[in-house]
Amino acid sequence: MKKISLITVFSVLMVSILGASGSQDTDQSLQVVASTSIITDVVSAVGGDRIVLKGLISSGQDPHSYEPAPRDIAKVEDADIVFVNGFDLEEGLLSIIESVNPENIVEVSRMVKALEHNHHDADDHDADHHDADHHDADDHDADHHDADHHDADDHDADDHDADDHDADDHDADHHDADHHHESGDPHTWMSPLNVISWVEVIVESLTDKDPANASYFRSNGEAYIIKLTDLHKKMQETLSVIPEEKRVLVTDHNLFEYFARDYNFKIVGSLIPGYSSSSESSSRETARLLDHLNQEGIPAIFIGDSAGEGVKKLALTLSKESDHDILVKELLTGSLRNPGMEGDSYISFMEYNMKQIVSGLNR
Repeated sequence: MKKISLITVFSVLMVSILGASGSQDTDQSLQVVASTSIITDVVSAVGGDRIVLKGLISSGQDPHSYEPAPRDIAKVEDADIVFVNGFDLEEGLLSIIESVNPENIVEVSRMVKALEHNHHDADDHDADHHDADHHDADDHDADHHDADHHDADDHDADDHDADDHDADDHDADHHDADHHHESGDPHTWMSPLNVISWVEVIVESLTDKDPANASYFRSNGEAYIIKLTDLHKKMQETLSVIPEEKRVLVTDHNLFEYFARDYNFKIVGSLIPGYSSSSESSSRETARLLDHLNQEGIPAIFIGDSAGEGVKKLALTLSKESDHDILVKELLTGSLRNPGMEGDSYISFMEYNMKQIVSGLNR
């Protein structure tokens, strides 16, 4: 995690002093902050007009490298709830949030079982391991939040009654400052099945803070879960046109573990190692990746829209140096696009990526 700069520490102190002497917001609605634009979109779908929602990391910004401005710190300090991803995604932000408003942090991914990064050697991933039957919706039990489990009929008001979410059901790790810093892929939103669990966490957290609007939050949550379930089924159907031997992914950094698991893909490698776009690759790792690209005839490299220029140039270099035609395709990764553009909501974001993957691999 990045070190906090002296300027940022000074900003925290100044915001605290000014906040203590300033007037308080008279709006009685919950004051809610969300770290990324993706989390903001999902929280908005649940909270609707019963919350005052402010996002921190704007559209187009990389959550791995984002560092907060003083105005962001002020938003966090005044919040009744601060939704973050978890798994240390927000590298330059999380320590600031924890220093300003630790008791109100909620990790939306807390119900997701983190997937560890595997060695993406072609020999380690045979077809049997990635068989579609092994990864269809029926194989995702309650921990994986499958589409059948989240059918509209399964999520009526009784399922999410406030009484079902009392303090005894959730230990201190879920509600206090002792947030887990577990290793694993933090890009949990790359599978809609995980975002279904986000919705459950968000509904519960908003209800805990504002029981009077519990039925409103539950109703919105149920409606959004139906949309996520429909998205999952649409992705299964659309991605099924890609032959099994072409269901391979090379990306700018490691971020498709959950997508690969849930949609029967094999991850061959990434341009830079690790789960952060701030990592760097060695020449040896790059040479090994080029060998994989050639050995398996990989038809495309997928690069996040917020990837640095160096990573984009590396992708183009690998494409030119390969012994076959390789497309370099853009994906949306850590952020939504600006309003009015394709990818300006979570559902549109995933639909865009789905189309890019099909066009890159099914040729």
